[in-house]
Amino acid sequence: MKSIKLCVSILFCAFLCTTGVLAQTSSLRTIKINGVVLNHSGEALIGANLIIKGAQKGIITDFDGKFTLDAPVGSTLLVSYIGYESREILISDKKDYRIILEEDTKTLDEVVVIGYGESQRKDLTGSISAIKSENLTKIGATDISAALQGRVAGVQVRTSSGEAGAGMDIVIRGANSLNAGIYPLYVIDGMQIDINESEVATSSVGGQATYNPLSSLNPNDIASIDILKDASATSIYGSRGANGVIIITTKSGASSNRTDISVNASVGFNEIAKGHNMLDAQGYVDYKFSRGGGDQDVWGKDYGEGLVPKNVILEGLNNYNWQEEMTRLGVTQNYDISMNGQSNKTRFSSSLGYLNQKGVILSNNFDRYSGRLKLDHEISKKLSTGGSLTLGRTNSNGAISSGSQSGTSAFTGVVQLMYLERPVNLYTNSEMDDELAYGYTPLTSMVSDETYKNTKFDRLLGNAYIVYKPIQELNIRLSGSTSNTYSKMMEFYTTQSRWGRATEGRAAVNAINTDGYTVSLTANYYKTLAKKHKINAMIGGEVNSYHYESTYMRADKFEDQSTGVFDISKGQIVQTPSTNVTQTNRMSAFGRLTYDYEGRYYANFNMRADASSNFGPLSRVGYFPSVSIAWRASDESFMRWAEDLTNLKFRASIGTTGNDRIPAYRYMATMGTNQYAGGDDKIFGMAPNGSENPALKWESTRQYNLGVDLDLFKSRVSLVADYYNKDTHDMLYNANVAAHTGFAKQWQNIGRLSNKGIELTLVTRNIVKKKFSWITTINFDHNQNKVLELGGETFFPVTARYGPFYDMPIGRVQVGESIGVIYGYVYDGNYQVDDFNWIDRTTREPVDASVITDENMSNYRYTLKDEVTKINGMTVAPGDRKYKNIDGEENVIDVNDRTIIGNSSPKFNFGLNNEFKIGNIDIAFFLECSYGFDLLNSFKVMSEPGLNNLTNNITRDSWENRWSVSNPSNKYARVLNQTNNWASSYFVEDGSFVRLKNVNLGYNFSKSILNKINISSLRIFVNLDNVLLLTNYSGLDPDVRSPEVFLRGLDQTSYPRTRNYSFGINVNF
Repeated sequence: MKSIKLCVSILFCAFLCTTGVLAQTSSLRTIKINGVVLNHSGEALIGANLIIKGAQKGIITDFDGKFTLDAPVGSTLLVSYIGYESREILISDKKDYRIILEEDTKTLDEVVVIGYGESQRKDLTGSISAIKSENLTKIGATDISAALQGRVAGVQVRTSSGEAGAGMDIVIRGANSLNAGIYPLYVIDGMQIDINESEVATSSVGGQATYNPLSSLNPNDIASIDILKDASATSIYGSRGANGVIIITTKSGASSNRTDISVNASVGFNEIAKGHNMLDAQGYVDYKFSRGGGDQDVWGKDYGEGLVPKNVILEGLNNYNWQEEMTRLGVTQNYDISMNGQSNKTRFSSSLGYLNQKGVILSNNFDRYSGRLKLDHEISKKLSTGGSLTLGRTNSNGAISSGSQSGTSAFTGVVQLMYLERPVNLYTNSEMDDELAYGYTPLTSMVSDETYKNTKFDRLLGNAYIVYKPIQELNIRLSGSTSNTYSKMMEFYTTQSRWGRATEGRAAVNAINTDGYTVSLTANYYKTLAKKHKINAMIGGEVNSYHYESTYMRADKFEDQSTGVFDISKGQIVQTPSTNVTQTNRMSAFGRLTYDYEGRYYANFNMRADASSNFGPLSRVGYFPSVSIAWRASDESFMRWAEDLTNLKFRASIGTTGNDRIPAYRYMATMGTNQYAGGDDKIFGMAPNGSENPALKWESTRQYNLGVDLDLFKSRVSLVADYYNKDTHDMLYNANVAAHTGFAKQWQNIGRLSNKGIELTLVTRNIVKKKFSWITTINFDHNQNKVLELGGETFFPVTARYGPFYDMPIGRVQVGESIGVIYGYVYDGNYQVDDFNWIDRTTREPVDASVITDENMSNYRYTLKDEVTKINGMTVAPGDRKYKNIDGEENVIDVNDRTIIGNSSPKFNFGLNNEFKIGNIDIAFFLECSYGFDLLNSFKVMSEPGLNNLTNNITRDSWENRWSVSNPSNKYARVLNQTNNWASSYFVEDGSFVRLKNVNLGYNFSKSILNKINISSLRIFVNLDNVLLLTNYSGLDPDVRSPEVFLRGLDQTSYPRTRNYSFGINVNF
């Protein structure tokens, strides 16, 4: 009975207290308040959010930054605006408020995207870098490679040429593999994409150019790019995360009930930054005449005083400057319109974009069309759904090609011939029988109506999701995404073009189609216990598939060329067509557990199991765990004395990621077609062409990472530093096998490779004032790559597939060295007159070398002195190139004297960005530096005199400063140098450079003016790209990316890079 009374008494007291509270609340007097929200410069903030603390709905400021609101006296008004620090205002009897918001200089609360989720930067335990949309907009990037190049520590970006849409390398923390791919995984709005350059159809003739399959993505559609670098961040992607992960998130709708419209437009001009200084017509005739031989009557003429080089003017010969004939001023136009908003519970974002680039080489044009739609809808408090659709098309025109065909030593690409083509229409009899056997076709025929080449590339990205929250702490997400690409290359070359004359017309069609999909189901549980312990657990499953197919056909000998490639059936000689179909399937299960104690102590555990169809049943599944921890020391009580220390966090992680990026079915035995003789006919047959390896398994990379995050003076100074150590083992490699097996190669797991390095990112907010601010960002990285094992071998050679070094060993993958070393002879100057014994041909008496001149040299015989290094099998002459005797045997140069002569991996990369804001003016410039790497300049072989360099034009410097008795150069050799095509250190150059990459200047119109015309912001800008290059490299540009995967530093000369000037406008309504 007493217990009942006690309970009743307690309930009664509780009722009275509750009633009192409600009475007190209801008694709060409500008044109408007015106000304005401004920034520190006094400019109105349009669309700032205002809400009474505890209320369900709020309002936003109008175009003048003003607001009117009914608010209870004594309540708290919350005011927030993107990019500014939020404020809480206590409502009093005052009815007018002037609220100033300060720019948010803190980065700790920045949200970054991680695998299958998001996290605040302050809570990260792994190594992640981010680039936001405003950075992309300011630099005027037309593709993501320009957005990343030099701007993120540990991320190295190289493009294959200056052509729009050119192929690119993005490598994170060094190359991890030999044959299984070195590129990161891309995740675009949830769709996982392995970048595959073979998705873009390429030409069958003229070069080895590659194209970027991400060029169809419009940078203006991107909200953020997050780069996951260490194992704790990437292992959640398991088999596809070994090379890092780049997560691209496109823009979403506005967060309040409004619609924003943005328009971006720019026009720019592009000029070739650097060319080669080649001989003009007279210089070329002089050079050809100097070579002597039986063709001197072609190049020379007797004007009364003996045979001398022909005078080009007197003979009425044309002087062709092919660099001027083939090029023009390029023009770039870029337009983009987007609409972002929210209506009730639906957020939407859409955009349309168009990019047109008229290339600097005639007939070369590039167009990109892009469109995007993204929707997010809240069905109820427990159920939401959404999706996105991104479309992109690139259209490339022009028979522009860099390099030569695989398997040939000559340059046939239009770009190289632009420099190497003879500048005068004068030919020897042998050349008439060879090169002109089908009639003269000037080089300009390749940029005329005599050629047609068009490459289209379409990419469709689709994503849909549904999220269910049965309880506040749990959300279940089902998502599906698809990626479809289609590329078609069509080309035709008439008999009046360089690539069609020998075949009497040539047509080819190459079509490639890919389909991929990913379906994921995840459950994420978040719980806070006792206000101190935060636990986040995620589990998920995923299926992924990628299908690839290609078709190629070619026909020659067109009697009727009027319809070209559009009626390929007119070709009378049909080459054997080819098709290729592959598919890779994956199935995965994964999970993550994170723990946070008071924002001081963090732990993160990841586990993923992947099954891949690229491996046999016994080794199909791989397991990829990781663990990371972090400690925010700045929040400890013993650190309270450090008032200027905003944040000090130590991070450590270890984990394993995998790699299965090899062609499909390589663990199986494969069959190929063959032709057998059967009388006068060939009989179709099949034979084994691939050896099985059922034990083929995952390539794995174990990575350790130590990091520190430091913020000082309220984040005025921020430093992120990381040390990493990556060890890749069981490397997937297409290895040579013994001949008695009946096969040449077999895919195996062999060898180990390591990458060690440091990364630093420093941000200093030097000055932050109302009218002036200055922010500096510095990034630095150093990576040391080393081959540790090669399956019992000490090295394997890297041979050139085309060009002047064709089929020569120009590099090595060698134990104890990094990938990218250059291999060859060590250049030791030129043989000089003093290196020889001289004998008078008439008297047969020896003479001193001092009597030898250019004019009388032919009167003497010479033999190399015994103490001077000889070249095996060759009778050298004065002016020939000399090499060092490395093995020290017999004082003779042979193949055993080749050694490592360079390394194409940089010692460090450095980036410096400075941003200034002076009133309404913003100025920024970006410096990019790469130091300590070598390039093998094979273009020098073809553009300098040599015994085998019979027809090419040569550089003016190599001709005017060639070796002679009167000019005993130790740089340029004589005209008929016998070893000009030997891979040697003569052709190795330091590629280090400092580039003023980007300068942009903008003016932001005052809000007070714009509000009157209903515009929220308006910026006009001027942008300069590739402004200045400081380097000792003699080639066009040291930013080289060769198709030779083990020697990216091989420079065959590619499409020239341009200096770009653009101006434009950004408008937001």
